[in-house]
Amino acid sequence: ASYLVGDIILGFKLTLALMLALAGIPLALTIELITKSRIAMFVSYIAFSYSAYTFRLAGDLVKNTCGLLFVFLCIFFIVKCLFKPNYRGSILAAISLCLVGLTHILDFLIALAISVLAPMIAFLLEKAKFKSHELKLKPFAPIYIVLILVVILGSLTPIMGGDMGKVLSFIKSLGSTPPMQHLPPWGLISITFLIIGVFITMDSIIRKSESKSLICMSMVMVIMSLIFNAYPLIPHNFMWRISLMNVIPVSYFSGCVIGKLKDQRTLVLAAVALLILAPIVLNGISMANVIRPTITSAEAQEIIHVGETLPAGGCLLVPKVPFRYWTEYLLDSPVFSKISEAISSGYRPIILLIEKGERHPPAKPFFLGSWIEAYFLTVRS
Repeated sequence: ASYLVGDIILGFKLTLALMLALAGIPLALTIELITKSRIAMFVSYIAFSYSAYTFRLAGDLVKNTCGLLFVFLCIFFIVKCLFKPNYRGSILAAISLCLVGLTHILDFLIALAISVLAPMIAFLLEKAKFKSHELKLKPFAPIYIVLILVVILGSLTPIMGGDMGKVLSFIKSLGSTPPMQHLPPWGLISITFLIIGVFITMDSIIRKSESKSLICMSMVMVIMSLIFNAYPLIPHNFMWRISLMNVIPVSYFSGCVIGKLKDQRTLVLAAVALLILAPIVLNGISMANVIRPTITSAEAQEIIHVGETLPAGGCLLVPKVPFRYWTEYLLDSPVFSKISEAISSGYRPIILLIEKGERHPPAKPFFLGSWIEAYFLTVRS
């Protein structure tokens, strides 16, 4: 998109907007497949598109945001397999998993959990003699093969950008880092839809006349929602990002509520849809009004200039997390967060990239802009 419009920043924004618009499509198709309701499909799409989660993700966590398209594609193909187990759907789900793995580790772990839980729960429901076709787990084999391969490759190679190290960091932080002290702005809506999801799931199980796919995916979404709202258990530095993934169960259950009432009069459906969407959209508008980009267009242009003038064989050291994310998004150059990683990589020279005014060790300037500064770092052999 950047090449088409001739502006890397505008192209970046257009690409992100397109990825978000596309992400809602497999979600909506999944809801229509499960509920057999077009209204439910539209409600889930609107809930996803205008939620505070989506606006915040798009503002700060771009790779997370782009990964949602592949997460929802994976969910859609898994649900298709639950209706009619087949290798074609399983292979498409496996391809989606590969794409998620190449995008972001958190999105991949969510897709992994759903891919494992959905067939297992469906198998248990079959054993419980729910009214449905016989489930065969063999067609799901491609999904599990890909899961194992991606985990192995992600652990042993840089194919996932070293993101597997973040998993170890998360595990080590459990119990050692304090949890969030207050709910985020979207916390109340998240917990409300967790409760709604529990009621939908229990009602579907009691009736037993509901489609097994609805029961199965509702149970999976309740489990995921419990994880996304585990505020007392998960360290605050991870929890704020994890809580944003409530966009998945909230969007799902928004559609399921309408699907449960699809036989009601149109006026009733419209009233319930409005009741569901009003707090989500209002919360989203409130978030959109206060959220600001972590860097300006001027800063982005200076980062691009540093990348264009970086000596061949050199790399960038960017310690500040949001600043590093944008450097990775905008440049093809190698970017590191720790000096030890940059030194061991073998790239030379190492250029320290910081925001203007930040403290730094004595070093020869490489670039001094209005917003950012870059310095040559001396490496002792």
